[in-house]
Amino acid sequence: MKTKKKEVPIRTLGKTLNSINDRIEYVRRSLEYPLSTFAKKIGGSKSAMINVLSDSKSEDPSFKMIKAIVKIFPVSEVWLLLGTGQPFTVDDISDFKYSENQHISQLDPEINARVLQIRGELGLSQALFADSLGVTRDIISFVEINRTMVTTTLVKKLIKKYKINPMWILFGEGNKYKG
Repeated sequence: MKTKKKEVPIRTLGKTLNSINDRIEYVRRSLEYPLSTFAKKIGGSKSAMINVLSDSKSEDPSFKMIKAIVKIFPVSEVWLLLGTGQPFTVDDISDFKYSENQHISQLDPEINARVLQIRGELGLSQALFADSLGVTRDIISFVEINRTMVTTTLVKKLIKKYKINPMWILFGEGNKYKG
């Protein structure tokens, strides 16, 4: 008879992860994200994240927050919601850990194509487009031929300079332009 492997509860900061709030904090800390950056990455605010993670006045996370965490990070939705199974859907989470100039093309490989689409619609050469964003022409060229991944820095510049909708550039969802 096969014995079922007993699941050992994950513990962090001296406590078992019994609530979804604790599991969200476990994800954030495991991926080494600063609180405000984690909140922005999932489309929330720092204050909303504090309300969810605070020991004293913990609020339940919104469905939108849960959906964003599962969509953006390799987190098991069953584990996040129920606390059963493994927290991450990949064995190695190092590619998803926070870095100052994080490459985000891994979220959606079509991000590079959307950068090319924006430049084409603007009718700019690679050199003029690069100058307008404060990057080198080589970066734009490498992005467009998928030789390099789009960085958060480039996406932020596109959003600011050309008023691009963040959900469109990152996921291809919604209107291309803000507003």
